[in-house]
Amino acid sequence: MFFRFVPVGIRARFALAAAGLCFTAPAHAGLQTGYSAGSGASTSLLVIDFAFVGGDAYLFEYHYDGSATAEQMLLELDSAGALSVHHQYFDFGTGPTIFVNGLSYLGHSEVPGFEGASGENWSYWVNDDPQSNPAGWAESYVGPTDRVLTDGSLDGWALNVSPFNSQEIAPTSTPPAIVPEPMSITLLALGGLALVCRRR
Repeated sequence: MFFRFVPVGIRARFALAAAGLCFTAPAHAGLQTGYSAGSGASTSLLVIDFAFVGGDAYLFEYHYDGSATAEQMLLELDSAGALSVHHQYFDFGTGPTIFVNGLSYLGHSEVPGFEGASGENWSYWVNDDPQSNPAGWAESYVGPTDRVLTDGSLDGWALNVSPFNSQEIAPTSTPPAIVPEPMSITLLALGGLALVCRRR
């Protein structure tokens, strides 16, 4: 869960506060909690950012044991909840490789394929050490099929304008929303717990 990045003592204090007071965590503009999928001792995070079309970014988590790829994370999150990963496969002689045509979640549905009507496409970003460098995004040099996750790693998808579009729009290369500091991630999770408490 989101708590794994925070020392146990701090986790316990905040969990008790949430359970006893049912407080609401401070809002993070533009970054919302999604849901989790999978099971296991390792956890990787995924951010999907709809800012290009005026939407929010959503933070998901994926649990696994042993080795897992970003493709597995995407498809298991697709199967586990409301996130839809529109995709197809290509084979360039080394086996099937996934291509993400688009992503849909909570009313946002952007499926531009190789290039949308305004030249937009989904760009793929990675950060292998978000604990010490939350803003350390780098464009991935491999696709999700070949991306091997590590415990605590972070993947992200953001809509951008392709440099190959035929529209007269300046191309962009903007990473997803900056991921909150580990304590803020915990507060976002506790905000979800507070909503459960309030409903009960």
